[in-house]
Amino acid sequence: MEALNLQQGTAAWAEHRATALNASDAPAMMGYSPYRSRQDLIRERATGIVDADINPAQAKRFADGHRFEALARPLAEEIVGEELFPVVGKSGKYSASYDGLTLLEDTAFEHKTLGEALRYTPWDEGNGDHLPLHYRIQMEHQCMVCPTIERILFMASRWTDNGELLEERRCWYAPDPELRARIVAGWEQFEDDVTAYVPEDHPAPVTAAPIESLPAVVVQVQGALTVAGNLPAFGEALRAFIERIPAKPATDQQFADAEAACKALKKAEDALDQAEDGALAQISDVELMRRTVADLKALARSTRLATEKLVKAEKDARRTEKVMAARTDTHPPTSSMSARSCSSATRIRRSASFRPSRRTASRSALWIGAYRSTRAVAGLPALWRAVRGDLARIWFVVAAPLLAVPLLWSQAWTAGVDGYNMPASARWR
Repeated sequence: MEALNLQQGTAAWAEHRATALNASDAPAMMGYSPYRSRQDLIRERATGIVDADINPAQAKRFADGHRFEALARPLAEEIVGEELFPVVGKSGKYSASYDGLTLLEDTAFEHKTLGEALRYTPWDEGNGDHLPLHYRIQMEHQCMVCPTIERILFMASRWTDNGELLEERRCWYAPDPELRARIVAGWEQFEDDVTAYVPEDHPAPVTAAPIESLPAVVVQVQGALTVAGNLPAFGEALRAFIERIPAKPATDQQFADAEAACKALKKAEDALDQAEDGALAQISDVELMRRTVADLKALARSTRLATEKLVKAEKDARRTEKVMAARTDTHPPTSSMSARSCSSATRIRRSASFRPSRRTASRSALWIGAYRSTRAVAGLPALWRAVRGDLARIWFVVAAPLLAVPLLWSQAWTAGVDGYNMPASARWR
């Protein structure tokens, strides 16, 4: 495995992941991810367009996941008995970002937030075969990128805002050659699907035609049980308005009109809410009015939501078309796939219990020397910036006194000659 000088979560790390076959994408590639579909991953790789929309709930979940991982790492190091380092590595076209890896790269650490999917029983700490398949696919891909890994400590935990451990579960995962072979075959098919991906053809968008305004909603309470207003007329106008919206927009004009109609329907929902609130302020129980308002609100909302989905799909398709057209102009498609080189999966012993491996001193010293030299070459500019100040201070401490020796010797010699020429009485005074 080649260790990369990348920090997880940075722009450079994201740029690297955009071109590599990553461990975290492997479950979606095989169709087992509960969070992402395989088709979405194919479209993202083919077009380069990443859906960066993250709602507040997702942002909090991601932030908690990173915080829980940092809090759990000392606990994992105590279990492993060694220090764990976050590492980004690659092996050919495959890549993996490890939550933790020992110095000898024989033990890895993978952390997840403990949720309902992991609160099942029984929980075997000696064998990770009971874990959900999408977690095992990710860890097996990590073992494939770093073949020296003999076991992975899988840990799921939850912590309070003050950093106190609420609950924690863990188990050991060992490499699975059969699953690895399925992953390799899956990536090959995935690359074929990305190459063969062709977005649907769509013409350029047009400007929406003016949308007629729906009548204002008027609901007034006259007396204890008498409701006056124009709800029947408003309902007829709303239904007629909806009938004019294309059920399946096909042309550019229809798509543009449908998008504008969604905005008008949203205003109708708000107007019905205001009318209902005004009526309820005058009378407490008008069942017919409430049913009518609820039905019209549901009609406007359901139509708006369905039309918004159609418009969003059209926008995504057109954006994909532009990206694919630009890529085709820059890199014309080829008739055949480039040759792939995939190393065969190494047969690795698998057992229910694990013990730390023992290395000889010579192998450890050789590995550590290579490990340090590899990183030293990659970090020479940073190393020079760090030590050049110290080198300057060493020069003043060591070299400056050496340069002063001839000067002091010359002054002493001159003083001796002058003293020799002086009278004896003056020299001994």
